[in-house]
Amino acid sequence: MKADDRRKLIERVQTLDGITDDERAALLDLLRESKTYGLVWEDKPEDVEDRLREELPVLVERNDDKVHSIISDNPDAPNHIIIEGDNLEALSTLAYAHAGKIDVIYIDPPYNTGNKDFIYNDSYVDSEDSYRHSKWLSFMSKRLRIAKKLLTENGVIFISIGSDEVAQLVLLCNDVFGENNQVAIISRVQKKGNGKGTHFSPAIDYVLTYAKNKNLLGKFHSANTAKFPHIEISGPRKGEYYEDTKSLFQGSLDSRPNQRYYIQCPDGSFIIPPGNTFPEDIFDGSFIVPKDNDDKCWLGHGIHILDKKTFLYSKK
Repeated sequence: MKADDRRKLIERVQTLDGITDDERAALLDLLRESKTYGLVWEDKPEDVEDRLREELPVLVERNDDKVHSIISDNPDAPNHIIIEGDNLEALSTLAYAHAGKIDVIYIDPPYNTGNKDFIYNDSYVDSEDSYRHSKWLSFMSKRLRIAKKLLTENGVIFISIGSDEVAQLVLLCNDVFGENNQVAIISRVQKKGNGKGTHFSPAIDYVLTYAKNKNLLGKFHSANTAKFPHIEISGPRKGEYYEDTKSLFQGSLDSRPNQRYYIQCPDGSFIIPPGNTFPEDIFDGSFIVPKDNDDKCWLGHGIHILDKKTFLYSKK
């Protein structure tokens, strides 16, 4: 609607007879609401929303369920709780007592592939449903807005999603959390494609990361033990681990017997892939032939180290 047409219609509604003041106010709010960019979808009510209007959700402990119990003899151990039920009810329940108290939320919502992975009001939403994306956005919007209320001011949320809804979810999260609070869109390679693509076999999904307030979000720290569990480091930083998110070494008997050597870091320390066989002297490029697959090798020449937490690999 053009701005001039909107203005004239607002003036007409203001003088319209036969409606209450509340009805007039509601019509004016709709006319004045102007969204120039972003998602637009039809809100779809859910059965659970009707229950929440009439009933206060209450968590009931299942004393007979010992299989899922997390028991510790440590009196200071955290109290873990598994909540079973509709996630909108569960989130609404948590919002009463835990608003602003949750540091990290991870959710794995339905990917809405049209392959019976998304149930809405007890029925599957298939790929031919003309309201498929609208129902999904309505479903997600309600839950994300409660999740935001649960987060601490420096809290962060991770959301797994596939290619079917990743574009819509980015725009929705930008609207809920603010585009400036987007931390990252992480692509995650699956071990093998699901084979359902007509032209390509999908092999990637995504993890969207948003902060409640990115300015207050600290840096993420990994345990740094997954890829380099026994890496040898000499010098003033002996015993520290390095970046573990990039696999820079491999089994030694893979046609690279000359790739087991020390690399000097900018801080003066030396690193070498995990193993049992080491050069006699420690210096940059000090080399030894691996004995077996326990002695790992660098993947190739041209490994550059920016700092003690970052490795870059370039193959020459």
